[in-house]
Amino acid sequence: MKDKNERNLWTPSDLNARYSSMTTSELLQAYTHTPVFNRPDLDSVYGETIAVDSCGLNRALEYVALPETVFEVIERSVGWNGRICKVKTQEYPSTNPLYVDVRFCQPVKKAHEVVRVCPTKYAILEKMNDMVRDNLPYVWGGNVSKGVEYMDQFYPLPKSLSTAHKATWLMKGVDCSGMLYEATNGYTPRNTRDLTSFGRALQIQKFYDPLELRKLQEGMDDTIEQEKIYKAYLNGKIRSLIEILEPLDIVVWYGHVFTVLDRETSIESRFGKGCHTMPLAARLAELMGHGGRYPVNDYEKSDKGGTFTIRRWYGLIGPQEEKQI
Repeated sequence: MKDKNERNLWTPSDLNARYSSMTTSELLQAYTHTPVFNRPDLDSVYGETIAVDSCGLNRALEYVALPETVFEVIERSVGWNGRICKVKTQEYPSTNPLYVDVRFCQPVKKAHEVVRVCPTKYAILEKMNDMVRDNLPYVWGGNVSKGVEYMDQFYPLPKSLSTAHKATWLMKGVDCSGMLYEATNGYTPRNTRDLTSFGRALQIQKFYDPLELRKLQEGMDDTIEQEKIYKAYLNGKIRSLIEILEPLDIVVWYGHVFTVLDRETSIESRFGKGCHTMPLAARLAELMGHGGRYPVNDYEKSDKGGTFTIRRWYGLIGPQEEKQI
């Protein structure tokens, strides 16, 4: 087997020879951070520039798998001169097809059990704060602050790329759930859909009742007075809500998540802002403001388009427990 530092020198014939005996039951294991994509035609994504959408995001990237992640090969040699395999992994349940470049992996006959151990609360919060201090950008699918180690070797970086597109190419940044995923060493779920049921739901529905608010505003024709009532009601409910929150509680809905740093501060990676902190009361007011979302106890039974849940997971699921994959 070639040394991993020589793997970028593999030719198509090397790869075809090495994987000619692979069947759908074969396994691959990541030896380094491994990008996982939802399309096999990576030559259309990484060329003279990088293929991004109108927001500047590389939607082909699903996430970055951690070292030792095990992939079951569904189909081999599906793209780019035999380098791309269609796979699935228990670490990232997905309805989308998943693809990896085999140069980030090595074939194994039997994968050893991988255990993700949750770090301490202090370590998680410090890691997230480090991302803010480093002004880490928002990168769709990203969960590696330093970027993917071999990306520039396997996919040489064009010199003409902008700073933002370089970060996207190298996956040097994190998205909202990727921020938490990296800080917990892969202990937490990688996407918001799974985070909405992770840990235990806090009973938060009582902190916002549209019917109660309407009763307070009944008979008021003055929109200024209505606005005053609304703000006073919302601010009072938010103050009460904050009193039950603890560090590492997550405020989450399908599409986004942010974390309670403490009762004064929230922390998140957000499109257009990157990794940043914000006063928790202001962040909740923004979320629950006009036309926004309201809190629910059971997210799965709610109108997901206009609600959010708060989940407490630290101390209930870890760190003393280990997550086996």
